Amino acid sequence: MDEVLIISGLNSKDIKAFDAIYDLLFNPIFFFTKNITRDEEEAADITTDALAKVWERHSQFESIAQIRNFLFRVVRNASISYLRSLRAKSNYATHLSYLSAEEEEDLIERYAVETILLEKLYQEIEKLPGKMQEVFKLCYIEGKTKAQVALQLNMAEKTVYNTCSEALKKLRLVFSGEELLLVLLLLTGISRN
Repeated sequence: MDEVLIISGLNSKDIKAFDAIYDLLFNPIFFFTKNITRDEEEAADITTDALAKVWERHSQFESIAQIRNFLFRVVRNASISYLRSLRAKSNYATHLSYLSAEEEEDLIERYAVETILLEKLYQEIEKLPGKMQEVFKLCYIEGKTKAQVALQLNMAEKTVYNTCSEALKKLRLVFSGEELLLVLLLLTGISRN
């Protein structure tokens, strides 16, 4: 669904338009939130609540970028509130307790950059040809070995290896070497959790 259709659909409370926004933005927003809270369940709740606010304010958005910025702001504030409530309730030393306000902002900014790179990667994966996309997702997003993917897709392991290599070549056209390495490391962390 194209952006104009999504936004006009959202403005008229079309659930399919909201589903398209959910599919597009849930993973990067969840990843960002999970990095701040370090709690998968809380991150899922915060992300879902933030997306519900998009539905409630359906007529206020003119672009997906505006929705994305709104979501980042909402989940950032909710995540920080969550961490502060943990400290207040139990005087619990969270992973942010040793950081100054400036260091906390730098950390959140780093998570935002990583999330944007991951979102860009997900978009580029969707542009890969069908079988290449499937193989890449199984290997890098689901964390399966080349042998497992070969068995699952009834392919030679060498074909899986070559398909992944071709996919990486295509992604190198979009990402710098450092960016691609970073997002692949982030994906590996996500697929193992």
